[in-house]
Amino acid sequence: MTWINNLFVSIAVAVGSIFGMHLQTITNNVENINGNTSSADAQQNMQAATSASPTMKQLSTTALEQISALEQRKSNLTPVEQKIDSQLLYYMDMQSGIPITREVPVQRVDISTDAQGRVLVDITATDTDALLQYIQGLGGEIISNFPQFDSIRAGIPINGIKNVAAMNEVRFIAPAVQGTIN
Repeated sequence: MTWINNLFVSIAVAVGSIFGMHLQTITNNVENINGNTSSADAQQNMQAATSASPTMKQLSTTALEQISALEQRKSNLTPVEQKIDSQLLYYMDMQSGIPITREVPVQRVDISTDAQGRVLVDITATDTDALLQYIQGLGGEIISNFPQFDSIRAGIPINGIKNVAAMNEVRFIAPAVQGTIN
C-alpha cells in the first residue's frame, strides 16, 4: 500500500501545484484520506485548501460539503468494502435505494448488468479453485482467468460482490476495464 500512497501523494502534489495549493495542505488532505486525522482536521484542511487557491475559492459551500461527505464515507468503509471499487459500492447502494451520503444521494456511475443481473468485474485475487467455485455458486460466470497475473474477469450478481470481496484470496474488485476505439 505504501507505493499507492506515494503515487497518490505525487499526483496530489502535481494537482496541487496546478491549483496553487500548498504542500502542507496536500499532505494534510492525504493524511485525512489515510485516516490519520479527525473530521475536524479534515474540515480545517478543506478550508486551508480553498483559501490557498483562487480556483478552489470558486467551489460552492455545497460542493465542499459533498466532497467532505464522500471523504467521510470513504474513511468509514469496512475492510471488505475497501476491497471494492467506489463505483460498484455506489451502484449497489443506489440499486438498494440507499443514498450514497445525505449530501450526495446519487452519483453517476458507468455500470451495467447483463440479462441475468450480473456485473462484469475484474478481480485481483490469488486464484484458487475454491474462489472460482464460490463465484459460480453465487450465479457468477468466469469469463477469463489468468492465475499468473492474479486476475479474474467474471460476471457476478450485484448482490454477491461483497460476498466475493470477503474471501481472503480477493484483494480488489472493480468494474471490468473495457476496450475503446478512437
